[in-house]
Amino acid sequence: MTFPCPPTPVMMIFVGSLVKDIFISLSLIFYFSSLEGRKLKGGWKLLIKSPAL
Repeated sequence: MTFPCPPTPVMMIFVGSLVKDIFISLSLIFYFSSLEGRKLKGGWKLLIKSPAL
């Protein structure tokens, strides 16, 4: 894909927001996975006993 002109501010904003969304989702995944790992160590028995699950 070639651009006839240099990247416009709209393209820069679009790419920037796309990268920001990817970064936010990745950091959320890492945060929740580490949170789950920490919770699983302490609360695994509690999860098994929970009637909601």
